[in-house]
Amino acid sequence: MIKKYQDKPKPEEGVNNPIYAAMVEHVDHSIKRLMQSLDELGLAENTLVIFTSDNGGLYQSASRKGDIVCSNAPLRDEKGTLYEGGIRVPLIVRWPGKIRAGTTCDEPTISTDFWSTLAEVAKVDKFSHQEIDGVSLLPLFSAPQTSLNREAIYFHFPHYHHDRPAGAIRQGDWKLIEFFEDGRLELYNLKADLSEEKNLLASNPLKDNQRRATAMQRELAAWRERANAKMPTPNPEHDPKRELEIIRKRKR
Repeated sequence: MIKKYQDKPKPEEGVNNPIYAAMVEHVDHSIKRLMQSLDELGLAENTLVIFTSDNGGLYQSASRKGDIVCSNAPLRDEKGTLYEGGIRVPLIVRWPGKIRAGTTCDEPTISTDFWSTLAEVAKVDKFSHQEIDGVSLLPLFSAPQTSLNREAIYFHFPHYHHDRPAGAIRQGDWKLIEFFEDGRLELYNLKADLSEEKNLLASNPLKDNQRRATAMQRELAAWRERANAKMPTPNPEHDPKRELEIIRKRKR
């Protein structure tokens, strides 16, 4: 399958990665086999299928020195970041007889919602032993224009992996990113700026935006406290000289 894409005519511009293209086609074929098997076994109408991803696409392999793998445009950045290119992913749900084919829903969701959703589908309602982080998506299946009853969605990524350690909170169309190294904040309105090109806190921000960012940061910190989220700590073995040497080697 890789050879198939290696042999295809190449576009003049844009991403062209035969290995990634072969992987995508392989996923397509695998999903097709699963769906056909559900139909053949008579299980399709009693099976809820959720197709999604754990993160956005990888832009470049081998620590930003290898081949270009894919593009998340118009979303900003890639896997391992808290920009939309890293956390906005496909979500397709199939349940014949329960969800009308071809409908779309704009309500923001997060993967922790799947546990609550599957529990409600299976009629499990005893959670005394389990802390529940998400909400059930079942109301959206029958009424896609419904709004879920929650104040915000939270993200926590305290690692160095494609980007710096950070956390994020989304409330409606508003999204705040907090970088843990220096406490820097970035505020975006995703409805007006899906590509996150304009940080509304940069260069003389409006007072309304400052107040909004302060309130959202406070809520993000409160959520981390409730969730007992682990924060990055200084590495006692950190060697600044070694760090500079690694940076120099990467630039060669």
